[in-house]
Amino acid sequence: MNRLGHLTQLIGMNTVPVAGVFWGNWSDATAIAFYWCETALIVLFVSLRLILHRRSTNKRGHYVEKKTSTNGGPWKHGITTYNVSFLTTAIAFGVGNLIFLAVILGLFQSAVGGGDVSRHALSQGLLVALVFLVIGFVIDIPGIGHRPFAWVRLKAEGALGRVFVVYLAIFIGLFCAMVLELPRAMFAVFFSLKLLTDVASNFKEYNPQRPPPWMSRLVKDRATLEKEWQAQLERQAEDEETFRGRPSRPTAVASTQR
Repeated sequence: MNRLGHLTQLIGMNTVPVAGVFWGNWSDATAIAFYWCETALIVLFVSLRLILHRRSTNKRGHYVEKKTSTNGGPWKHGITTYNVSFLTTAIAFGVGNLIFLAVILGLFQSAVGGGDVSRHALSQGLLVALVFLVIGFVIDIPGIGHRPFAWVRLKAEGALGRVFVVYLAIFIGLFCAMVLELPRAMFAVFFSLKLLTDVASNFKEYNPQRPPPWMSRLVKDRATLEKEWQAQLERQAEDEETFRGRPSRPTAVASTQR
């Protein structure tokens, strides 16, 4: 049921902007605005999953060491949550995305073929997207207390991947529009990269006990690779422990305290 539900969500979320552009007469600017707003909604629902998972499991991975310094004074160590770090990063880069998109669509509108943003079409598309996101959220809730921290961390990394993909799509799309004279390339780039990110985020994390042979052949210092790989596994194992006042160690520290 979970896999079918998430597959339905994946297909539905990616169908909305395509249907809007090709059958609903959406402008490219409307579709790109939809991507940004959709990503903001995804970040919100991932944050809710993080909150519920932390309250249900109290896993150590939900707590992150924080260092603060006032006026250049000595560093003070504290503890914050993974959710706070996730939201801080997502919001900072999301606001940057919005500024970039506004400038590009404003200055280079004729070159990139953006058009105007239709508020009516955008609100309709987001309403449909919200329905799919709620379905996915409801599917995840019943067993959330039995899921590992790695599951919710993968959700968060997928959401951040979407945020970073927007930057990549902006630069590739602008290059195609300005240099290659393909005015509708930005929407195509957005759709392709977003679809790739969504599909990748639905795969289970590939995490063998030893580095794969192909990776070992690419590096000269295999001993260091082995050490760093084991440190990463140790960190992930700590993430699944019950929090008792100490967050998981950074990977670099874990590798030196073996």
